Amino acid sequence: MQQENISILIEELLSDSKVTDQDLYQKIKTLKKLLVKESRHHQEIVRVGKKQNTILTKKSTELNVLTNQLEARVAKETKMRLEKEQIIERQSKMAAMGEMMDAVAHQWKQPLNALSMYADLLQMDFKEGNVNASYIDELVEDF
Repeated sequence: MQQENISILIEELLSDSKVTDQDLYQKIKTLKKLLVKESRHHQEIVRVGKKQNTILTKKSTELNVLTNQLEARVAKETKMRLEKEQIIERQSKMAAMGEMMDAVAHQWKQPLNALSMYADLLQMDFKEGNVNASYIDELVEDF
């Protein structure tokens, strides 16, 4: 709005050939006031702009720091998750191996238990004097 007033005053000064010195002085004085006011307004806008720019730069720096911290945290958490997954996978394999070992042990225990039972019977029969060649042949055939 002040720029319009300044433009109007300048046009009046240039177009009016019958202007008196007093009128010219008053119009120049008014023009000077408007220009000073406009200059102050412009300086205030520049000052506020610089202040906002400083705030924006500070906030941008803070955002970059937070972004870097977040990226580091995500990388750390991802690494930890992968390590946990590897541990779980190893534990799963170990559990499967344990189950397999239990099955193998069970398969071995049955014949060993039978063999142990036959050895106990043989020992008892030997103490009773029932062991001879035909007894051993019969025992081996049953086994």
